[in-house]
Amino acid sequence: MASWNALYWDDWIVYQDGSTGVSQFWQDFDRGRGTSPFRGQVEGYLISAGPWLLRTLVFLIFPIIASLFGSLLRRADLLREEEISPVVLFVLFLPMFGARTALITFSYSLHLLFFVLGARLLFTRRAVLHLCALSLIFWSMFIASFQVFVIVLIALVAWRLNSRAFAPRYRSAIIMVSLAIFPFIHRYLLPQISSIGQVRDSYNEIQIAFALRALLVGFMLCLPLLICMIRQNLGYVPTRESWVASSGLAVLAAGTFPYLAVGHFANFSDWILPLLPDESDWNSRHQLLQPFGVALVLLSVSKLLRISSRSFVGAILALFVGLNAVTYSGYYLDSLKQREMIVIASELKSELTGARAVVVVDQALRFNARGRSIRPYEWERMIERATKIDLDVDSFGVDFCTIAKPTKTMVVFADRGRLKALVTRRVGVFVKMQDIDICN
Repeated sequence: MASWNALYWDDWIVYQDGSTGVSQFWQDFDRGRGTSPFRGQVEGYLISAGPWLLRTLVFLIFPIIASLFGSLLRRADLLREEEISPVVLFVLFLPMFGARTALITFSYSLHLLFFVLGARLLFTRRAVLHLCALSLIFWSMFIASFQVFVIVLIALVAWRLNSRAFAPRYRSAIIMVSLAIFPFIHRYLLPQISSIGQVRDSYNEIQIAFALRALLVGFMLCLPLLICMIRQNLGYVPTRESWVASSGLAVLAAGTFPYLAVGHFANFSDWILPLLPDESDWNSRHQLLQPFGVALVLLSVSKLLRISSRSFVGAILALFVGLNAVTYSGYYLDSLKQREMIVIASELKSELTGARAVVVVDQALRFNARGRSIRPYEWERMIERATKIDLDVDSFGVDFCTIAKPTKTMVVFADRGRLKALVTRRVGVFVKMQDIDICN
């Protein structure tokens, strides 16, 4: 929220030119690789008020998602009443999916809301609400990872077939069949009809090695639940904590599998780094579906370790709030750096006019959110916003030197530390310009 109108990563490409640019971008994107229908129109309309509106909506969406998840757990009778509140708080405050700060991920947040709302509406007895639920879940699957995560809903519906909280058996069967065929419609039928069903090959190409690793990891995470089920059938009664922990691991597997299958989370460190304040900026978008499983696992930990539940939950939430504060303060400092950079670039317009290309050397890396590198097109758009000059920008490199033949070097410094910058709301950016002769 503190970032308000700042832009990060691909935001500079999509959202800088306002509603017209957003609509045109997604319209062109649809023709080639596909995205959810009406994305350009919806985001174009919202961005007309400014990036702050999208950020406000994301800020509101996640408490709603956590609340709906708690309501689903209550309605499906999955947890005791005193266990639901900690799970809701864990889902809300887990330091995951930090990339939600970027406007480009607004669609992820919105489709997650559709999916959880649809899941909650399934656990009613009114047919019209079931129809609404199926529609919302189908729409959410324009984000490809939901096409796999729906298996959690199918399992939940099958488990609660005889519950009074759910539909008659014949309608339950229709719901399960519908949920099972939705992914195939998205994956195979829609691409034959329209580009809206296509997926980005570079991000969603399933390879044999990736898929085998995903199956192995998924099996290992689901193994505790399988053991609990076998023990139950043999007459042994697993503890409640074992059921909750193993179910959480299985949900975590379903939420991670689609990303593993296309090459993400390749190493164990990839599972940990997105939790840290100064690491793995953009990659945290792959954590979209992980909080639900992690929250269930955390709930069971205190009971398995015989720790006071209230003390454990309080300590975990304090840790999460601290990590989130550090993470999002980094995004705020990044936004201050952007703002000051644009002002300084406008003052350097006369020096930039006539330059063929510019090499940017960033010496103020401590103000880049989550240890990220500001991409060349971000520098280009900042300079363009400040000066109305369209320049090629990159770091030093042989290819850029020989092809673009840059004539200027822009070295970016800052004269303050992070704490002082937070207090004063100024990072103290200053720039040194130099001529380049080596590339000419």
